Amino acid sequence: MALFKHTFRVESTRLPGYDYAKPGAYFVTICARGRRSWFGEIRNGIMALNEAGNLVWREWHRTGQLVQNLKVDEFIVMPNHVHGILIIGESIDANTFGIQSIADRKTVETPFTGVSLNSRQKMKETPGKGVSTDRANANISIITNQFKRACTLGIRRNFAPDFSWQTRFYEHIIRDDASLTAIRQYIQQNPVNWTKDEYYGS
Repeated sequence: MALFKHTFRVESTRLPGYDYAKPGAYFVTICARGRRSWFGEIRNGIMALNEAGNLVWREWHRTGQLVQNLKVDEFIVMPNHVHGILIIGESIDANTFGIQSIADRKTVETPFTGVSLNSRQKMKETPGKGVSTDRANANISIITNQFKRACTLGIRRNFAPDFSWQTRFYEHIIRDDASLTAIRQYIQQNPVNWTKDEYYGS
């Protein structure tokens, strides 16, 4: 997985002039500022989320409910960053690339620790403040930045007033089944490979 660690996760692969609202699948990585471990810890190869990590997990999946024609696919909250796959489509089905979407598999939901998310709903209902439900406007940058904003507001209000994300995020356009499968596996294996991760010990 050196390709992910040295390309997808370090340098932005954003293509000049590419329409990131275009239907397709995108691999996104977002890091906490200074790569500080805000979200929990790895225990025996399993990510144990703290309250802030639970909020981040919940907001990511909530994004898939708030944005029209968006599905959230494989996703992991790590101690100081998150990896996820976002699928944008005009009418998304379970087989965007001929592979069953994670949204249609049986999954175990990470327990959420009772943090109010009313602010996210208010963002949605306030013109110019919330996540756009217009596919033409809901590009990867808008979706990601609104997710970061919702997490920042919730974490600062409830847990850590000084929390912040890095200003950038990293994205990669997923172009075929093989890439989608490989990236899903990479995300799933992230906790097991934590001690080898470039962000380990940050």
